[in-house]
Amino acid sequence: MTIEPGSGETPPSRETPPPRPSAPPPASPATPPAAQPAAPPHTPQQFPGPSPRSKRDLSGIANLVNAGIGVAALVLGFFGGAGVQATAGGPFSGPTTTVTVTPTGTPVPITPATTPPAPNTTPGSPNTTSTVALSTLTPLSGPFQSANTTPSLDGRPQPQAIIQDLGCAASGDAQYNLSRGYTRLTAQVGLDDNSPDSKVTPTLTIVGDGRQLTSALPKFGTPSTLDVDVTGVIRLEIKWSYQRPPQTPIPIVCTPNAQLVVADGQLTQTSA
Repeated sequence: MTIEPGSGETPPSRETPPPRPSAPPPASPATPPAAQPAAPPHTPQQFPGPSPRSKRDLSGIANLVNAGIGVAALVLGFFGGAGVQATAGGPFSGPTTTVTVTPTGTPVPITPATTPPAPNTTPGSPNTTSTVALSTLTPLSGPFQSANTTPSLDGRPQPQAIIQDLGCAASGDAQYNLSRGYTRLTAQVGLDDNSPDSKVTPTLTIVGDGRQLTSALPKFGTPSTLDVDVTGVIRLEIKWSYQRPPQTPIPIVCTPNAQLVVADGQLTQTSA
């Protein structure tokens, strides 16, 4: 049917047929999984080497070490008596330095140290000794008697002395108890420098337990030395005797004409 334009009527619509279903696209072939890339080979860790400035510093230190070794070689060569070669080297050192020294001086001899003697440890040997002044012992009987308290022998004062006046008695003695505790008796004997008669010649005898040990003739101006072994002595006797000149009467009031002096008497005592 034909519709005239402008007639105001709408022509009936033609139904559009539904679209034909399209065929599904063909399935694409399966894609195989991609291969994993191989791990790179292990490379050791690299550390940066020393910088040129560090190398220069190490080279300077090596040169200083080489110089020190050279000085040491000179000293050793002078005192050692033989040629010395010193070579310095190392991982960071510079050029190798060789020093050869020929000694020109005379080697100084080295004296070995002297080993001090070992102390005496022998059983029964004396270890310590001491002395006792004879004048400090109290005599058992017959002490020396004199008014002189400041004797002197050959110009030397004798503060530690026993003194006996001579001229009034013919003999006398003094006895001491040693109790086997001493080994030696030493003393100086003579006539006092102030003796009125310088020609007097008395006799002095040392007796130990009744046995004569020694005797002396004290003189004026020349004292004599006593050195007596008194080991094991218990009773010590110091005897003196004096003979007056012939035909000399003994006065009623006796005035000593000399003084016998036993000076600086010392008894040696030994301790184990």
